[in-house]
Amino acid sequence: MSARLLGLLGTIFVARILSPEDYAVIAACMVAQDLGLRLQEIGIGQNVTTKKYISDDFLGSLFVVKATIGCLLTISIFFTSNTVSTWLGEPNVSMVLKALSFIFVIQSLSNINLVVETRNQNFSPSMKVTIITKVISVSATLLFALLFENYWALALGMLIAAFVSTLLSYVFSAPYVPRYFSLKEVKSIFSFSKWFTINQLVEFFNAKSGIVVLTKYFEAKIVGFFTIGLEICMLFSLEITKAIDSANQVSLSKLKRSTSESDFSNILLLNLSQTTIIKSFLLLPVYLTFFFHSEFVVLVLLGEQWLELAPYFKYFALTSLVIGLSESFFKPITIYRVPQKLIIISSIILILRLIVLTIAVAYSDPLLIAYGSIVIQLIRLAIFIEILKKLASLRFSSIAKVLTQILPPFLIFLFFNYSFFSISQYSLINIILSNISGIAVFLFFCKAAKGSQFNFIYIKLIEQLRYPSKDVR
Repeated sequence: MSARLLGLLGTIFVARILSPEDYAVIAACMVAQDLGLRLQEIGIGQNVTTKKYISDDFLGSLFVVKATIGCLLTISIFFTSNTVSTWLGEPNVSMVLKALSFIFVIQSLSNINLVVETRNQNFSPSMKVTIITKVISVSATLLFALLFENYWALALGMLIAAFVSTLLSYVFSAPYVPRYFSLKEVKSIFSFSKWFTINQLVEFFNAKSGIVVLTKYFEAKIVGFFTIGLEICMLFSLEITKAIDSANQVSLSKLKRSTSESDFSNILLLNLSQTTIIKSFLLLPVYLTFFFHSEFVVLVLLGEQWLELAPYFKYFALTSLVIGLSESFFKPITIYRVPQKLIIISSIILILRLIVLTIAVAYSDPLLIAYGSIVIQLIRLAIFIEILKKLASLRFSSIAKVLTQILPPFLIFLFFNYSFFSISQYSLINIILSNISGIAVFLFFCKAAKGSQFNFIYIKLIEQLRYPSKDVR
């Protein structure tokens, strides 16, 4: 959480110095950059985490494959940067993209033992790497923003982050030096990764098609609004999601290997129930505040030059909320190692996204993209649920019961946010009081709902507050 908080503070301070147009340049660069990062990943984390047995041959081969792909991507992006810049119609993209291309080769040399530690449920090394990297990169970005007052601050901050994270991966985890290499393992890696890579390519078009369309058909400041607005909204959702779902994925993977199918289905259902309640409690106060008080939030966080972002910001908040909740249903799907199904999901979402983008261009209204994103994420959630239901042999009634647990916290926080919003849209005190009231009423509801998962979580929360050093899982 601290790393994300630092990232949020850094984003806010830098955004006050830079303009929406500066963020538009970086967003355009990230079209090519994100494609490279997705190709470089090739499912390494999931492969190590979900593979039943890992050997020195496997890890050595994985490191060599990762490093080779990183070098090839650096060369490719460096020499195609001019073409990308011309195609996007952004002349400043070329030099920035050349600089950012070195991120691939730097990150490809990171210590693979860091992923192994996560597989072994030792999250401390990766947390330390993440937090320290964020502190250094945010500080550097702020310094460069004050010195240059342009997009180069963001680019240099990203380069420093890649270098520092790679270096620290060897400091906080036992250094891994590849001593073994096996063509058989390479074949196995690509056999797993080919479907993952195809899915990553489809996901890339899902993630970046909007930015491409915005860059080519709308003003640069609109690109900046989408970039910084989504970044701020997604920060909290991604942190909550990552903190809960990453630990869940490792734990559930281990349980799946050691329990029967029927027992695991019951464990999974209980897990979904608890994570849905916890996420609802943590996410709803923030995103309903963002929705009802979007102008005030944008003004306080980013300043007057970003006020035009407010109409988009409220819908970015709803999109982020749905994404955060839907990840609880997505992560268990990856445990079953069914990348073909993930490709089908991504392809359906891409088709829907392209329809939304076409309509937005036809009506020259970028706000339609924000509306459409909410609908797309809801459809995505429904597909996740249907696939997970079949994979884990869960009944529809059981899944429906899990989903209905979102209603009590949603209605409680909706009532208080709307009530205080109707009194004043620009009062920090009202925002604080509305959420404190919502939290108090929700906790009272949990305490009163005897025998339910709400009550179970309430008891565990109280135990954790009374005995913070005790493991109350």
